[in-house]
Amino acid sequence: MKTPIGNLEIIVEHNNIILISLVKEALKSDSLRLEERIKDEFSRYFDGNLKAFSLPYKLDVSQFRKTVLEMTRAIAYGKTTTYLELSINAFNHNKARAVGQALNKNPLMILIPCHRVIGKNQQLIGYNGGIEVKSYLINLEKQHS
Repeated sequence: MKTPIGNLEIIVEHNNIILISLVKEALKSDSLRLEERIKDEFSRYFDGNLKAFSLPYKLDVSQFRKTVLEMTRAIAYGKTTTYLELSINAFNHNKARAVGQALNKNPLMILIPCHRVIGKNQQLIGYNGGIEVKSYLINLEKQHS
């Protein structure tokens, strides 16, 4: 799928999204209907008209990573939080480094908005898609929130 940040590969298994990544290959999908929903929601997201995704997905990760990713998914559109704040909210103590490592392996970029997690003092750090993409996504959301 073509987007303003490059081509996204979205892999679907049993009607659940299991991977979103930046690639140069064409979209692969098990279901034409889900493929259309994916294209529609991502297009509306990049146009600033979609604030929350409703696409099905499956996380095949450890319970710790699942907790981090689900807490990240709950961060409101156009808002940011820090790795430390996310760690304290999720686990009641500082596991900021472990949270960062879990988010670095986020298999569903954008759908689980790890770009909304930033460093202390509002630093844009630690995004698997690159800092330029993280900045673009944060600015896109702030512009439309």
